[in-house]
Amino acid sequence: LQQFKYENIPSHYFNITTAINPIFFLIEILVAYKISLVIIEKNNKITNTLKKIGNYSLEIYLIHALILILLTKILNKIKISYEELLFYPIIWIGTLCLSYSFALLYRKIESKLKNVK
Repeated sequence: LQQFKYENIPSHYFNITTAINPIFFLIEILVAYKISLVIIEKNNKITNTLKKIGNYSLEIYLIHALILILLTKILNKIKISYEELLFYPIIWIGTLCLSYSFALLYRKIESKLKNVK
């Protein structure tokens, strides 16, 4: 083991930008939080859609990886690869829509099973 010596600390640790970065990250998080509060206060189609997606966020999170894999395989079969620009909007919209649909389906099945008991 090398014994700790002040001279062994890399010089970039003492760079002013390295010291300021955590402050910038904190400011960015606070600004993003404030923006989200302003968006939530508005009541329009976009905020209502985001709230609906938020209500199903756990289910969407759990299923989205499988849907990403399946959509990627389907797109590769029809010769749309990750190197093409069209690939990304299709993957993003498809994953969101299919994940949301599966989340709705899961909640309906879950509520019916609860009513059966």
